[in-house]
Amino acid sequence: MKCRCAHCKQSFDESAMIEAKGGLKFCCVGCKGVYEILNENGLGEFYERLGKNTLNPANSGANVKNLAANFSELVTKEGEFSKISLLIDGITCSACIWLLEKALFSLPGILEVNINSLSQKAVIVYDEQELLVEQIIEKIYAVGYTPKAYAASQKEDELVKKRRNFYAKALVGVFATMNIMWLAIAQYGGYFSGIRSDVKDLLSFAQFVLATPVLFYTGSEFFKGAKIAIKNASPNMDLLVITGASITYIYSVFAMLTRSGESYFDSVAMIITFVFIGKFLEILGKKKALETSNFLSDMLLAKVCVLEDGKDILKEPKDVNLGEKIVLRSGERALLDGVVLSGEASVDSSSLTGESLPLLLSCGDEVKSGVVCLNGQIVYEAGQIFKKLIS
Repeated sequence: MKCRCAHCKQSFDESAMIEAKGGLKFCCVGCKGVYEILNENGLGEFYERLGKNTLNPANSGANVKNLAANFSELVTKEGEFSKISLLIDGITCSACIWLLEKALFSLPGILEVNINSLSQKAVIVYDEQELLVEQIIEKIYAVGYTPKAYAASQKEDELVKKRRNFYAKALVGVFATMNIMWLAIAQYGGYFSGIRSDVKDLLSFAQFVLATPVLFYTGSEFFKGAKIAIKNASPNMDLLVITGASITYIYSVFAMLTRSGESYFDSVAMIITFVFIGKFLEILGKKKALETSNFLSDMLLAKVCVLEDGKDILKEPKDVNLGEKIVLRSGERALLDGVVLSGEASVDSSSLTGESLPLLLSCGDEVKSGVVCLNGQIVYEAGQIFKKLIS
């Protein structure tokens, strides 16, 4: 008999569950520990926010201290304070972000927590005098999530792999569906002009051969989504699509083998392919949104090097005033518009104009926010404040 874990909400055999006070059952010691921590800290509201969503089973905590020690190298200085960027595995919904923010702000010394639900990136600013990075990592583990070193390209790489996988499946679906439609036209035309039974059987079998990979290969994403929907007892679009397509496919196979009716393999292929193309477009949209999110995040978190009395002063873009002198060095991104006062530099403006060739900037040239300095160094005058730039 199956029963659900009180924390992660996933179903397991009742015989393998750990029973706690009040008749609550947990799949592992980790989930039991997280449940107790949340309730002890007044965060039980998390389970109401979670709704019918599920979580990954929590870490048992046996190796958490050893794992936490590996994150000290990721810490960077943010003025007087420290900053760490993490990729947090296990975030599935807004309730997860709410829980992580509540848990982290309960620690002394936490100044700022920004979590991006799309990229699962967390940027945490804290006072190293009051808090160690190991305590932050342990707290994230304690509430059931897995922190990893953040690499801006990691989430993008996942989406690129998924896009390639979807692209292959979409090609199979479109190719098979187009050919099935030609066969269907021939079959439907036969109803009016007459068609021999052996020709009809041949056309049905050809449609069967083409529709099978569409259902089981292109449609595999729908099977995965339907499995999760059934497991969570929460019907979704994937379950609806794959149920309709599967029933139609089974009926069509039966009709083909027994010659007792009409086959509808064309409908199976069309349903799966058209809805899958919608999913494919969604993946493309997510990748574009992630690129934009990372770009804006980098701009908001980066610092501007301002020249004051011959000294380099790091400022946040929003604190730079019109007319201040900004130093742009090799490898840095311009965060504000302006005009070059001195120096020369080769910049990459592909993110703005699509131009792949580097652009040479010298005295009097205009600097556009977003360009990346490839080599050289320039000093330019801020011509626009950051608030107007992002509005």
